Order: sequence, then structure tokens, then C-alpha cells
Amino acid sequence: MEMFKLGNSYSFNYSVRGESYTRSFKVIKRTVKTITMETDGRIINCTVYDHNGREVVYPLGKYSMAPVLKA
Repeated sequence: MEMFKLGNSYSFNYSVRGESYTRSFKVIKRTVKTITMETDGRIINCTVYDHNGREVVYPLGKYSMAPVLKA
């Protein structure tokens, strides 16, 4: 199983009005079921989900078209 590792950074790309952006999240704490990440000076707590043997989190909330970080 691929898992999030403490101290690693994960990112996703998105675009707004034709401009491309990247947002990075650094794992600063983790348990079996949760991950605490830092981005832009903010601390975010996320629940870890299993997707086909790979950990995934929804750092901005779980909603339609929400970005997903994969380990």
C-alpha cells in the first residue's frame, strides 16, 4: 500500500481562467486515519481514505470536483 510519509510534500495542479497554478502540502503529522498538513502557513487536518491500495486525502474538503492528493 502506498502511504503518505511524514515530512514529504505533495501537490496538485489546477487552472483558473487559463492560468495554471500548483499548490503544495507538507505532511507534518500523521496517524493511521488522519494527516496534518501545512500549506501557505495554514494547518489542515485530513481524513485518510484508501483507494485501490493507495492513500488519498481531500485537503480542501470532499465535494464535487474537489482536488485529491494521492500518496
